[in-house]
Amino acid sequence: MPLTGHFYYFSLSLQFYWTRSITGYLPAGRQGAPNDKKPCIMYIIRSKVDGRLYKGITISIENRIIEHNSGKTKSTKAFRPWKLVYSEKYSEIQEARNRELFLKSGEGRELLKQILDP
Repeated sequence: MPLTGHFYYFSLSLQFYWTRSITGYLPAGRQGAPNDKKPCIMYIIRSKVDGRLYKGITISIENRIIEHNSGKTKSTKAFRPWKLVYSEKYSEIQEARNRELFLKSGEGRELLKQILDP
């Protein structure tokens, strides 16, 4: 049964979005399909302006820090410069993403305080 009406339009829009995402139209540092089996790094940077933390994942930590400090990342642009304070290597992107999400949770933030401020 073919899809019709608004739902069909929504489905096409969603399909277009994901197609564009998988082909490389993702934010800086997030290129590639989400299920790629390549090694990557979960990292934490600290703003030298106010001490806030930013957590993310990337394949090239050096290039990603340069992007943050050059203002290419909208969410970190106003708080430059940034300094790498912690990183963990993972064999798959999904493992790094899970760790990043955990460290953004309340329990993860408590653990992070212990790791960064012993």
